[in-house]
Amino acid sequence: MRVRRVRLPDWSHSEYDPGGPSDDIVVFETLLLAPLYWFVFPLVRIVVLLPLAFASSAFSSTRWVVAQSRWPSATSIEWQTTRERAPAAAEEIADALARGREGIVPAGTKLVSRR
Repeated sequence: MRVRRVRLPDWSHSEYDPGGPSDDIVVFETLLLAPLYWFVFPLVRIVVLLPLAFASSAFSSTRWVVAQSRWPSATSIEWQTTRERAPAAAEEIADALARGREGIVPAGTKLVSRR
């Protein structure tokens, strides 16, 4: 269980699928366009958003409570809350998860993601 001040940007998965009417176009799209959409554009997005995430956290009272589990499968759940509420929310979430309760959203928090 962690309380974070900064929420790092996620890797953006592209839905780009190379394909076209001829083999020449498919080769061109696979060799040139696919790496752009799958790697270069998501990397540029992270490079732009990362400094913004750190800068905004310096002036924000928003905190993220993160619970992670690696067994039996990798799971990560994030809640958004305030600086004042974060320690109590983290404790409440940890207690609930230890008792096997899922889907908990303590007062003053908002469930952000579950992966």
